[in-house]
Amino acid sequence: ISSLDTSLTVAIPLSSFENLLLVTSGFEVDYLTGPIQVDLPARLYDVGVDFMWRKQFNDRWGAMVAVRPAVASDFRTSQDAIRITGRALATWQWVPERLSLLFGVVYLDRNDLPVLPGLGLIWTPDPDWRIDVIFPRPKLARRLRFVPHEREDWLYLAGSLGGRTWAVERQPGIADQLTLRDYRLSIGWERIAEGGGGFFVDAGYVFGRELEYEITPLARSFDDALIIRGGISY
Repeated sequence: ISSLDTSLTVAIPLSSFENLLLVTSGFEVDYLTGPIQVDLPARLYDVGVDFMWRKQFNDRWGAMVAVRPAVASDFRTSQDAIRITGRALATWQWVPERLSLLFGVVYLDRNDLPVLPGLGLIWTPDPDWRIDVIFPRPKLARRLRFVPHEREDWLYLAGSLGGRTWAVERQPGIADQLTLRDYRLSIGWERIAEGGGGFFVDAGYVFGRELEYEITPLARSFDDALIIRGGISY
């Protein structure tokens, strides 16, 4: 699987920077290659717009609510191609500027895992460490270098849940729903430039790789794999 994705985020202050609406438009394409006996499309697409409202109510409490309507398909069928994901999370600063608790719900609109709890904590014991013990995306980050008003470099270890559900056309012309699922553990390096831009590279291990079709039932498991990623933001 080779993937390419791009997105653009616009922040709209709603009376102040403590009350923001973030609008992110995104496009992703996944190129699939594999054994010819596996009935899979050559490409899978995901095109959508994420609307996220974020507000800090006081020194302790904050909230984030987001919804993302999208089209997830091989672009050969439109049946069941609309997917609406979302999340509603509350944060409470147990120790201001140091330890925050997070709880809520994440709606994935996937056939295998439609809803997951959003639970965890964010701990920054000092400016050089950040520990996100958050399900389903934990992350441990260590700042290696900090150049004031220029950049900072971070090393991180992260886990994540991969995959989603797409509408596809199977042979011979049957509309179906394809779900890919995997679990990922990666280590990487990130540079954050002044103003929020930067880039990252990481590599990792992918396991629990599975494929499922919904309408005409079919399930298939795959060997573990390696993943390499890189990206630029500005």
